[in-house]
Amino acid sequence: IADGPHPIHAGIGMHTGSLIMGITGDEFRMDTATISDTVNTAARIESLTKYYKTSLLLSGETLRHISSHEKYHLRHLGKVQLKGKYNQLSIIECLNGNSEADLRLKMETLNHFRKAMQHYQEQEFENALQLFKAILEIDPRDHPSAYFQENALKYLKHGVPENWAGVESMASK
Repeated sequence: IADGPHPIHAGIGMHTGSLIMGITGDEFRMDTATISDTVNTAARIESLTKYYKTSLLLSGETLRHISSHEKYHLRHLGKVQLKGKYNQLSIIECLNGNSEADLRLKMETLNHFRKAMQHYQEQEFENALQLFKAILEIDPRDHPSAYFQENALKYLKHGVPENWAGVESMASK
């Protein structure tokens, strides 16, 4: 960092389910291949890290398989409809990979975030906006709060789509 290069940031998406793993190829070149909808879904969740500007997202299905998830700092980001998928997925942000300073700010605003998300889901966008604004005053780099604040403003200005049920529809991979 002192020499000028920027730190590398990576996004991780986690999903749990069945898969098929095997070796493909011939005697001259063999590769390991993993095929399944689970792998595809995990890749789509990973792409959401760019969308929400977070480093670690997991599905509700993965959370159900973590026996002692209380030891992790988690924030529910609601449900998403991934492109090409029919089922809605709960998306959870794991905060543990953040720097100590960022984690402290996220934990300080966690109750506000939970309340803001509840208001957002219930289409109480004015209330959600007030809480997202309060969060962003404390933590201006809370990108999911900025994302939901922007959406809430859009819904207040242009109205909520008729079939909106609080599910974020992801149109790209």
